[in-house]
Amino acid sequence: MKICIFSPNFKTGGAQRNSINLANYYKKLNHDVTILTLNNSGDLYNQLNNEVKRYNLSTYKISLSILKINKYLNNKKFDVIISMIQETNIIIGISSIFSSYKSIILGREANTLNKVKNLNIFRRIIYTAVLKFSYRQLHAIISNSNDTRNDLCEMNIKSKKNINKIIYNPVIDKENFKHQKSNLFRHKWAGAEFKKILIAGRLVEQKNHKFCLKVFKNLYLENKNLRLIVLGDGQLKNMLINYSINLNISEAVDFIGFKENVYDYMKMCDVLVVTSLYEGFGNILVEALFNQMHIVSINCKGGPKEILDNGKYGSLINDYNIKYFKEAIMKKLNTKKRNINDRFNQFTTEKISQDYLKLINSL
Repeated sequence: MKICIFSPNFKTGGAQRNSINLANYYKKLNHDVTILTLNNSGDLYNQLNNEVKRYNLSTYKISLSILKINKYLNNKKFDVIISMIQETNIIIGISSIFSSYKSIILGREANTLNKVKNLNIFRRIIYTAVLKFSYRQLHAIISNSNDTRNDLCEMNIKSKKNINKIIYNPVIDKENFKHQKSNLFRHKWAGAEFKKILIAGRLVEQKNHKFCLKVFKNLYLENKNLRLIVLGDGQLKNMLINYSINLNISEAVDFIGFKENVYDYMKMCDVLVVTSLYEGFGNILVEALFNQMHIVSINCKGGPKEILDNGKYGSLINDYNIKYFKEAIMKKLNTKKRNINDRFNQFTTEKISQDYLKLINSL
């Protein structure tokens, strides 16, 4: 099968990781696989199998890419095109109207529609109309959580065949994990007797790091043996560093930036926290389960409650209450045994990639 996976770039987002996992797996099955990107920016470029073809549109503005996409796709004539985020779904949907290729087109909705719903009324009406029109050109929509699918249904956004299938993210590649652990791993708190808390993700408004820092301050006031590791980069990094200074916790918080391998940090830390305002899915939760971490997550809209099976595999906090969140973290920190389970098997690259193939074969 000739498969094109359309991802914006190789930056450190969930969609980009999912694109690479799918591409690598399908190449292993001897499919003819190409990753189509707007540009090659990002730290994940080298995680793609060298045998996977790459085509770079050399643009940073997705709205200017329609002509380039049409020319490329008309020439290549893929059997299947899998688009990985809302912006690429829109472009590929509109592009298909003016193109001669007859590919099956799947559009993956990567997030709940909170951003769309929060637009002012004029922009929301226009943008929703664009979504409805472009998604109607797709053969099927893939939602990565029940909340994502429900948002699309609520806004009456449908595919050509009125298929909206929930397929979770392909997060865990067991074979690749063998090569993830680094013998050169070093961190100033590794091996120390501190209790260590980890928060991981892009430093953007959605991830709500300020709430995490406030919770940690309350914990740190009671126990100076605690440390917080903030893993990830983003536009709010300098603001968050200054915020930790203002809270007088900077000596106990380490902003370590993006790391290609999160697993060493997960092995070092005791608890993963997720404080997001909303999530499409929450890959980091699956990675934490795979690494047997204790988890405390806000029960935000999106994937957390599904990944954690309504609290069976980690603590779900129903509102942004510092006291409740702090108590849940303390309870986990005082539990010595790791969070041993096999829940992550529901989110392996092999399983999810096969779910995609089943959907493709049904169309």
